[in-house]
Amino acid sequence: MLAKFSEIRAVVWPRLVEMIEGLGLEQGHGREKGIFFLEKGERYEIGLYFQESGRSFRVYNVTPRFYIIDKEIDEYCKSITGIQLKKNSVCGDTLGYYMPDPSYKEWNFDGNAGKYDATLDDLKNNIVKYGLPRIVSLKDLGKLAEDYEKGRYFLSEPWNFLPLIYAMMGKNGKAKKSLEKFMKEYPENTFNFNKNCDFQEFYDRMSEYLADPAGTKRRVGVKLSSMELQSAKDELARKAEPARTPDEIKAIVRPMLARMLGELGFAEGKGMYEKAFVRKEDGRYLFAIALGVPEGMEMKRDYGIVPILYMEDSGPRELFEKITGETMTCDVRVSWSGFLSDLLPVKRDNAWVFNNITADYPAAIAGLKEDISGYGLPFLESLKDPLALAASYEEKGKAIMVFVPLLYLLAGEKAKAKKYLDGQMKLYRHRKEPACVGEWNMCCSFEEFYVMFNDYIAKKE
Repeated sequence: MLAKFSEIRAVVWPRLVEMIEGLGLEQGHGREKGIFFLEKGERYEIGLYFQESGRSFRVYNVTPRFYIIDKEIDEYCKSITGIQLKKNSVCGDTLGYYMPDPSYKEWNFDGNAGKYDATLDDLKNNIVKYGLPRIVSLKDLGKLAEDYEKGRYFLSEPWNFLPLIYAMMGKNGKAKKSLEKFMKEYPENTFNFNKNCDFQEFYDRMSEYLADPAGTKRRVGVKLSSMELQSAKDELARKAEPARTPDEIKAIVRPMLARMLGELGFAEGKGMYEKAFVRKEDGRYLFAIALGVPEGMEMKRDYGIVPILYMEDSGPRELFEKITGETMTCDVRVSWSGFLSDLLPVKRDNAWVFNNITADYPAAIAGLKEDISGYGLPFLESLKDPLALAASYEEKGKAIMVFVPLLYLLAGEKAKAKKYLDGQMKLYRHRKEPACVGEWNMCCSFEEFYVMFNDYIAKKE
């Protein structure tokens, strides 16, 4: 057994270095020896380092802290305001806050070296699954702004950077709003502001730019970049476009959405799917995407959609009818449904909103298409595995749980199918209302199905 912090660290640290370098990160040198770089280029610096604790308790605790520096934000500030910030923007957080159920987490190494392999494997898996994808996603200025809004920054403050990020995105209204917010807080934050620049000067220069982007640039004497020229053009387009109602925006956006979904193989549905776009898979499966209405969102000026994904499997229904020799008397379907937003690696609102600016629509729809094809469709494909679909039923507590043993049977798991149905029968006999028959309205009673199901399994053995 290792007894001291220093002894434990001497064993664990080389293995941490080996593990991180095996993921493609490069350890720094000299003063940067404790930093592991994923990227260190002209624009971005992305990396992580380990926070350590436990010295007084004779344990070695570590948590990785990820960070990203976007140097273009600082260059952009100089170009539009003439102000050189004293330090780069640094955004990031510790690994635990990028995982499900976000909180501060540490990985603990005590004197028992036999546990180190499992702890290192768990740390590695969470870095690969949550940490690295999240920090790389912050190259997207929109996601970077979201993290600044949530307070996920360190070694820098949002006072300067958030207005700049919004301005770089062409969202001058949001830039102005955040600038005004921070100006109101100026008396309480004088020290923080002055660490980077004189905030009053920054506020004046930034306000001037936001009021007239192209004019301010000429006064500063810096040539407009292509991105800034486009931002100025978009601002003029916003002012030139007539005001539209949500229904008028919908009339423009809806055909564009239909074309995009058509490119992914979806066509407008019929019957129960008449308000959705469907795609049939291998005769047995059906994928569908419905564009729902944002619940509780006031759409006085904008048009919003909530993409809802469905996957339907006809296999369990056919197996049910084969076992019972009857046709179902109700339109019960084995399916999964959920919000596209819940499948994305970065949490966001479940609504995609289209405002009055038609120039913004193609990029917004292209982004939605990327999210559907990159995350939504692969997840629906995974549910073709009966075990994966059964797990989703159990997780969501579906009422008609009779389909779970059918899915197990389709996967060749007869023992699991029988064990599950036996458990449901015990519930039924105990209270005459098991979870699996809460909506039982098929062609036979639950007791009859239970007997026929076991007879069917017995014949197959």
